[in-house]
Amino acid sequence: MDSLEIILGKVECLKRDLSAEIVVQAEEGHWEETGGYHEIEHLDWIEVFDSPKSSSYVVDQPRITEPDTEKRELAKMGLQQIYDFSNWYSAKYAAGKAIELPQKVDSDLAEWVNTLSSELTLIFTPNPTEENIIKANKAREDLNCLYEIVEDRLIREYIGDILEKGDKILLDEFQRGTELDKEELKRIYHKKLDKVKPSETDIRVAGKELGYSDLRIWSKLNPLKTAFVGLSAASGIGYTLFDYIFN
Repeated sequence: MDSLEIILGKVECLKRDLSAEIVVQAEEGHWEETGGYHEIEHLDWIEVFDSPKSSSYVVDQPRITEPDTEKRELAKMGLQQIYDFSNWYSAKYAAGKAIELPQKVDSDLAEWVNTLSSELTLIFTPNPTEENIIKANKAREDLNCLYEIVEDRLIREYIGDILEKGDKILLDEFQRGTELDKEELKRIYHKKLDKVKPSETDIRVAGKELGYSDLRIWSKLNPLKTAFVGLSAASGIGYTLFDYIFN
């Protein structure tokens, strides 16, 4: 059995072949150089100047292509075979999406995830066999891949729960560009996540999406400097001392 990495590589190659083309006419052209020494004749004098030299490519004959129907059909058949026979559900998912089987993929996906969830628990049985350990580890690898590539957020979150990712699910959704509600954004902005820590970039982006000002976000990211500014203002030292020390 091919590894998941290898089979996903095959899927990517076949996906590219779905748009394969045959070159009917190759592009031809030539380079033209412009600039350099020039003379312009006027009525009673000649203007001489030297401009920077540059080159530009001029197309004499355009490139013409047409669909490579044979290669495209072979690619579609290859992806269909992966969908029908692969032992990796994440590869089946990627192949099915590539050949546009959305309804079948979505209906099969729930069954695949439940199957992998059951296989994942094999490692927790009393005295698990080597076969069960291998099967459980394969299921975890497959689930992790599905978690990354599945398009539906609810299913991603369900897979994340199976993998016990906790609040990392929310942070992952934020980092992949999923639209979050205000309460979810506030949890990221205020770092109210269990066992995961948003980066400064995460906090800055979350603050922007919440409509916070640059100063408010800066204060959040620089609590010590903000406290010093407050103390300086209260004691009359002012901003000048702060600027001298920190800038």
